Amino acid sequence: MHKLLVPWLLLELAAGGASGPRSECLMKPEHLVMRVPQRGFVRLGPEGSGSGCGAAPDRRWTRAGDLFVSSRGPSGSGRYWEVTVGLADRGEQHPHRGFCLQTSTVGWRTLPQPATVPVRWLDDQDGDGKPELIIWDSFPLAEEASQAEYGLVAWVYQAGPDGRFAIDWASSRRLARQLAAAYWKGGRTEKPETGMRSQRAALGLEAFATGACAAAPASRRSSGTPGKKE
Repeated sequence: MHKLLVPWLLLELAAGGASGPRSECLMKPEHLVMRVPQRGFVRLGPEGSGSGCGAAPDRRWTRAGDLFVSSRGPSGSGRYWEVTVGLADRGEQHPHRGFCLQTSTVGWRTLPQPATVPVRWLDDQDGDGKPELIIWDSFPLAEEASQAEYGLVAWVYQAGPDGRFAIDWASSRRLARQLAAAYWKGGRTEKPETGMRSQRAALGLEAFATGACAAAPASRRSSGTPGKKE
């Protein structure tokens, strides 16, 4: 399929085919479901909800109807972002409840042409005219990955009427295909070492996009809610 593929990468893409159980993907979402509290703002972490976010009504929000998103970053060598998601009652100009989280886009550094991949936190991914929440993230390309050995991935979430944001697997896979194409485009022309990283990132994204691997093991838990299988 791609001229620069080497055998071990081909085997990795083919792992977990129809004849056996799927292997785990290189990337996994931190949250399958994120829940907005009835009042105030809470911080989401790997183990669930924690302290408040210190959300202020004068922060810079991007708005889509009653959904608000504010982001600060990237900062530090890990390209960390502080993302706050808020909901407002109808007619209100500022959100009164929501959650915040920290995420890293260090994988952005390995994109061959990063300027072609804009980091948007709200975007219409399924073509229904309503923007979805997007949480950008990074995934390791090696067991003990350096900052130069991460790929970029994004998780798409659909907002429910009860203040729940559930991961949208179909839209997340479509976005993964687009990111894989961006990695392949540069992987053909880069130096051998960086080209291999681009290929590995592209293969990992394609494996997720095609369902060749499992991105959410059954044991994984969502934030504040029981775990769900992918």
